[in-house]
Amino acid sequence: MLENLFKPFVDWGIALKSKFFSDPFRTTRLQLMALYFLICIVIFVLLGWFVSSLAFQPVYQMFQVPSGSAAEAAYQHYQQQQFTRRMILIMLLVISTYFLGEFAMRPARKAAELQKHFIAVASHELRTPLAVMKNMAEVALRNPDTLTHEKAVGIIRSNLEETNRLAETVQFLLSSSLLRTQNQIPDSPPLVLSDHVERLLTMFENDITSQSIVLRKSLDPKSTIRGNRIALEALISNLLKNAIQHMPAGGTLTVVVGPDAHGRVKFEVGNTGTAIPRSDLGYLFEPFFRGRTAKGSGFGLGLSIARQSADLHKASIRVSSTAKSGTSFTVIFPTV
Repeated sequence: MLENLFKPFVDWGIALKSKFFSDPFRTTRLQLMALYFLICIVIFVLLGWFVSSLAFQPVYQMFQVPSGSAAEAAYQHYQQQQFTRRMILIMLLVISTYFLGEFAMRPARKAAELQKHFIAVASHELRTPLAVMKNMAEVALRNPDTLTHEKAVGIIRSNLEETNRLAETVQFLLSSSLLRTQNQIPDSPPLVLSDHVERLLTMFENDITSQSIVLRKSLDPKSTIRGNRIALEALISNLLKNAIQHMPAGGTLTVVVGPDAHGRVKFEVGNTGTAIPRSDLGYLFEPFFRGRTAKGSGFGLGLSIARQSADLHKASIRVSSTAKSGTSFTVIFPTV
């Protein structure tokens, strides 16, 4: 009976705690408010009352103000007004401390968000190579009798390539914070965009075949850009993976590399299928966003990584989606 009586208050307290104290930065701001409140009480109330008493005591004694007189009532009224002003000032200072604390903790909050983003992106990018290595090892162990010397060498060679790719990916992720700070890719030799697109298309060959996808590609071998190879391949692979995952079996995948109307290099990936709702288009490149038409078990990081890579290359990325023509992602790279 007693538990049922206090249960609503307990639930309310738990909800209040989860809302206001789950964020460590908000908790710190509330602690700063309490600390400033105590400091202001000491400075403005106790110390202010002591100083004002010392200042008015000689005047009060000089005129020998009788008790109960109008002068004494005026002095008491003045003291009350001073106390009220001090309390209002204290509350304003304490409340302003809560909001000023947000500005002071922005660098720490940004660092924490970057750390979370790094962990999410790292897990997303490292998952595919690890899955490939695991699958090849499992297939070999299921059929040890048919594992010839040539197959074993092939598996070792493939795993070595994936290991090198993992090492390069980790190196890029470790330096991504510096690249984001500089907001640019360091100078590098020209990269033939069509070669990287062609190579990454072979990685999705099994998915394309199993889903009976019609592949239409137009790759200009003269289209070159400057950039980071790992970041560029992250951009290409995430757009290709996104297009293949979000299309029905028997659909059409269109991949285009070539110059646009202004002579800049264009990379376009399009697919047929269900159109993306207009309300979701503005959030597609946000981390962890998964629209209503999303399929699969992804974390919603692929398009966010693609946009980050495009930003580092000073490239623009846009999306268009209609029920008639399907969905298309277009990346425009600056001229070399």
